[in-house]
Amino acid sequence: MSLQAAAINQVMRLFGSLMIGSNDPLDMREKFHRAAERIPPAPPEALFEETLIAGSIRAYWIRMPEADDHKVLMYLHGGAYIFGGTVLTHRDLLWRLAKVAQCPILSVDYRLAPEEPFPAAWDDAITVYQWLLERYCPESIAIAGDSAGGGLAFATMLRARDEGLALPAAVVGLSPWTDLACTGESVVTNADRDILIPGERIKEAAAIVLKDLDPTNPYASPLYGDYTRCSPALIQVGSFEVLLDDARRLAYKMEASGVPVVLDVWSKMPHVWQAMAAIMPEGKVAIDRIGVFLRGHMRSISRPR
Repeated sequence: MSLQAAAINQVMRLFGSLMIGSNDPLDMREKFHRAAERIPPAPPEALFEETLIAGSIRAYWIRMPEADDHKVLMYLHGGAYIFGGTVLTHRDLLWRLAKVAQCPILSVDYRLAPEEPFPAAWDDAITVYQWLLERYCPESIAIAGDSAGGGLAFATMLRARDEGLALPAAVVGLSPWTDLACTGESVVTNADRDILIPGERIKEAAAIVLKDLDPTNPYASPLYGDYTRCSPALIQVGSFEVLLDDARRLAYKMEASGVPVVLDVWSKMPHVWQAMAAIMPEGKVAIDRIGVFLRGHMRSISRPR
């Protein structure tokens, strides 16, 4: 068995039970968080500090040694807008990103559905971004996220532009969910290849998040947004993912709008393999590429007080 196959089998043992989840989103959340308990702990030099933004939005600062405090990466975790959290599910990915980005990360534990459906998470994200703009130069801020958080990262950029805010230096999407209408061909063609996301169930997740709202709302589904005058982007996705076309179509749309975008498609990789860097060498390489991209776009500027 190849190293890649062995690693993917390990991922299947860790998270595969989610494919047989109940229709109860709270039960799904509990199962996911229980599985995530087996994610390796962060190294002792990685500092996680809980904070509240705007008095109510829980977030975490993640710092590695020698971080440049004049820059910040705002991170939005994945989990179908239903589960996930900084410490619960993303601690391994976040310290690795903080290391390669060479700056602190502010990871947002935004409100989750079904208790808080659209637009709760989106409101939290733009509130945190506005808070950062009061403390950092926009050239020193980047936004990143995976899966649902990847879609939320692009939605935050769109909303910032629409509200007349300064845009971040760059946006990074890891296997972003950009189309809650679920119209991508890969939702069907990769249904039997994607080991983590059952293609037939993503419409159920979208319905939980959106209720009866239009799934083509460009904030809920940034695939349908207008990318005129938007920030440069890096999009990473695996060729076996049901969300492959969510990534490809978004990249093509941004490119057609004149936005610099890098579409980085990885052969046979599972959904958000970067979060599996502890057991998958490809995850480490992908994270290194993200670091190169971010360091190339973010500027270390001290904001006048």
